[in-house]
Amino acid sequence: MNFLNFGYYIVEPMPTPEYLNIKCKQVITVTNCICNIHPSLTGTFYVDCEKQQQEYKSSLRLEDDVFTELKENVLLLDNEHKLDVDSRFIELSDALLFCKKYLYNLSNIKVISIALEDIYKEIFIQDAGENLNCNLLIHKKCDGNFLGYDILGWDWSAFHSYLCNSLNEDISEKYSLEINDNGLISNLYFQVKDFSEFIDGKGEPVIWLPYSVYEHDME
Repeated sequence: MNFLNFGYYIVEPMPTPEYLNIKCKQVITVTNCICNIHPSLTGTFYVDCEKQQQEYKSSLRLEDDVFTELKENVLLLDNEHKLDVDSRFIELSDALLFCKKYLYNLSNIKVISIALEDIYKEIFIQDAGENLNCNLLIHKKCDGNFLGYDILGWDWSAFHSYLCNSLNEDISEKYSLEINDNGLISNLYFQVKDFSEFIDGKGEPVIWLPYSVYEHDME
């Protein structure tokens, strides 16, 4: 099987919400419905969001000059097509440098990547439309530490996870769903593919696809 690298995310793992009804201490996923994804584009990039920017600066505990530099860096990355609409870095080096320069006050962050099997590429491209640079789905070695699988669906400018609508409960009614300590699926890949097909048409109005998730060393 060939997997396509989709890019890199800076994620804050979140304590498992009670409503999810899964047995794990934390959840790692690239959807901002559950986890904080950095940088927050509302807090750094979008216009007419002064309140959100002040709140984001406060949450990062940054001085004014450093936060101004952060916003300038986000704009530069966007102009150079190195940062996409879901706060996804195209290059690992940019994500690692961003953490070092601006997120040093956050103790619980991870740099992760997701990869999609190449048989799903055309399905994803047709679904995503023109609001995403789909050429970034490329054959690129996934050299991080494998964490598990997630089932994700693209919705205009960001991903939803199957967990967003507690579809884990639907899956568990028919299959033996195995969740690891990071809230990711630890079943065999062919089973995860079955899960994604089973929840087709359920929850958010997206096409659910199986992704592998990797963590990258921040040092």
